[in-house]
Amino acid sequence: MRAPLDPLTVLIGRPAEQAQAWCEAFRELGARVIHQPALKLEPAQPGAAELAALADVRPTDCSVFSSTPAVANARLLPAMAARLERTVSWAVGTQTARALVEAGARSVRSPAEGSGADALLADPAFPDAERVFLFAAKGGRTVLAETLAQRGIEAIDMYVYRRSAAPLDPAAAAALARPGQTIVVVGSSVAVLDRLMDLFGESLNNAYLISLGPRITDAASRFSFAEVITAQSPGLASVIQAARLISERIAG
Repeated sequence: MRAPLDPLTVLIGRPAEQAQAWCEAFRELGARVIHQPALKLEPAQPGAAELAALADVRPTDCSVFSSTPAVANARLLPAMAARLERTVSWAVGTQTARALVEAGARSVRSPAEGSGADALLADPAFPDAERVFLFAAKGGRTVLAETLAQRGIEAIDMYVYRRSAAPLDPAAAAALARPGQTIVVVGSSVAVLDRLMDLFGESLNNAYLISLGPRITDAASRFSFAEVITAQSPGLASVIQAARLISERIAG
């Protein structure tokens, strides 16, 4: 009996720290997996003024975490344990929420519908705070800070990690160049998609793309994918469901 994803070669560009479970899940379903990290993550230290504000824990504060790496790096900061214990922590999605619980956060919330910054801003319960600490990567989207400022809420950027382009893995390039493959690219962010296209270019022409959100779907219009399928949510289960759909269409 054919495995559910047997005909597919799945290209995953998530950073190494986040990719293992995804690669294993696709392999278990029969896909041939190529992992080429698009970005590498490095810790960053907020400035002295931001750290001083962080140490001044107030019950009317809340924190927002943009990703699981944001949680992992933020928890190393001074006074972070007290902040996680005594104030509300917002996550942009379920995986980040789970990481916060594991980090010891007492009160964890996430958008009632959807995920990401836009879903967070659309949630009527967010932020319910006088100051909001934004834990994220340096150089990421600024929509949260800008919108909170428009609402008259103090937003403090806490850049706890940075992203840079990862080098090309020659083994991944060789595996992707093999003829006769049905390639499926997992687009986990616009930055990941752009870097994968920089690395592989025409090798991904006529590949399928599984997009994890509307912004990625919009960005994909710049490239020549055979089809772009937007997953119902950015979680692994929804991405696998989209891959199953592609596999079924190919099988006819």
